[in-house]
Amino acid sequence: MSLVEIERGMDRDSELDDSRGAEGLGASEEDAEWISTPTGSFWSPFFDEVRQLRAELAAARATIDSLRIDCSNLEANTHRLRRVASTDELTGLWNRRFLLDSLRLSHSFAVRQRLPLSVVMLDVDHFKAFNDDFGHAAGDETLRDVAALIQRCARDHDVAARYGGEEFVILLPGAGRRGAAAMAERLRRRVASRPSRFRPITASLGAATLRPRASQEPLGAAALLEFADLAMYQSKRRGRNQFTHADDIEAGVQVSASTRSRDASGPAR
Repeated sequence: MSLVEIERGMDRDSELDDSRGAEGLGASEEDAEWISTPTGSFWSPFFDEVRQLRAELAAARATIDSLRIDCSNLEANTHRLRRVASTDELTGLWNRRFLLDSLRLSHSFAVRQRLPLSVVMLDVDHFKAFNDDFGHAAGDETLRDVAALIQRCARDHDVAARYGGEEFVILLPGAGRRGAAAMAERLRRRVASRPSRFRPITASLGAATLRPRASQEPLGAAALLEFADLAMYQSKRRGRNQFTHADDIEAGVQVSASTRSRDASGPAR
């Protein structure tokens, strides 16, 4: 017997119940148990089973839809948690861990594809004295302002991070020395001209650039960051509010930094 015939029998059963109710007649137990159709008679509780299966199917579909929504929400929450875990709470930039992970990946890609890669490091000048004079709340406000300037200067695919304290690092994939210098100088000028309700601040910047060549072993990721750090401190020694590229530092200093970086598991501080 097909499902169509069963449903037709159910419709007849419903019409029979309605007519009996209208006539004030009570259905006997025997009438309720057997249903006659053009193809014969069958046990009526089968209809209850069909109804139950339909209800269970509807409930199962509702459960599947609910699980899909829960899965989508879980993925969104996981993405948000990862973002929070990789973000500096004060400035909204990426944090140090995310920067180092991105540096390793970008360095590996640059070496394989023989592409340039630059790192710019920025340190706010005399920041301890600024905190001492105006308080940590003013210092935090200043760091947030500097972070906003960095975000506006950085390209969409750059990685701007707070490295620690008043130090920031910008990872510039595909940028050579000229691109790194242009970005650093633009950022230095904007920090120096930033309006402040306390007192003006300046920043010292340094940069280093990876230039993969087949004729020589490329710098490691840690050495690249170390060279940018050395260049930044060279800017401070020269009077602050300046930019220095690592290529301009004496070769002996670079060799010393390279040796320390290769021996250490991470960039020396």
